[in-house]
Amino acid sequence: MADLREEQILVKVLALLKLTTTAGGNAERDRDAPVDSDNSLTLEQGADDPLDTQGNVLVNSKLAISVIAGVRKNDTYSTQLSLIKKEVYAALMADPQNIGLPDIVSDIMYVGSDKPEVDGDNDKTIMKRSINFDIYYQHSLTDASA
Repeated sequence: MADLREEQILVKVLALLKLTTTAGGNAERDRDAPVDSDNSLTLEQGADDPLDTQGNVLVNSKLAISVIAGVRKNDTYSTQLSLIKKEVYAALMADPQNIGLPDIVSDIMYVGSDKPEVDGDNDKTIMKRSINFDIYYQHSLTDASA
């Protein structure tokens, strides 16, 4: 049996994040501790909300995701966070089918970024910023993996 549609989408999004220049080499899902590296990306899944149905066949859904950019705190952390945001935005806002997402994805919407925040202390201090997107997709009414 195939993975849920939301899982299929998250796998592809993570692959796109790994291609970004500044932090892609350190991109993971569901990271729960500060990263011991200069730049990182963490993909977190948010709510998966059904929007409506198309007859008795398809469910239109909205999957919320957050990409957490992390940089070691230094004199240029805000510049680094901005560069990472620019790369993440470019990676995810292209046409969904042209960037390798499943054809069930109809649209991706940027829904904002949170204020940078401090994580950790001393020489391990990381500045983090959440970059948020909604991904619109469809799945079968009777099978969430199809």
